[in-house]
Amino acid sequence: DRIDINSKNEFEILDYKTGNIFLNYKKTEIITGLSFQLPIYTIAYDKETGKNFHSASYFVLKENSYLDVDVYPIIDKTNYKFLTNKALTNLDKVPFALYKRL
Repeated sequence: DRIDINSKNEFEILDYKTGNIFLNYKKTEIITGLSFQLPIYTIAYDKETGKNFHSASYFVLKENSYLDVDVYPIIDKTNYKFLTNKALTNLDKVPFALYKRL
């Protein structure tokens, strides 16, 4: 995983995945607030740095190749508040140790 900063000083979260993942399933989990990784990354980085959010995406490394990547944008400026708020409303499902650090 990595974080890039663009020329407008906005951050982008890049979550690398290998092999086959079920992107529609994963996106549905994020939309319903049941998958926390990308939303929590964005909240934490925003809180820690004060930088403006740009996007969060999955970078899926194709099988047998670390040079061939498919990019799947998941969170952008239009759905950022909705998806991060949805994740925050479900924090009671997250282990207490993680919640306390936020």
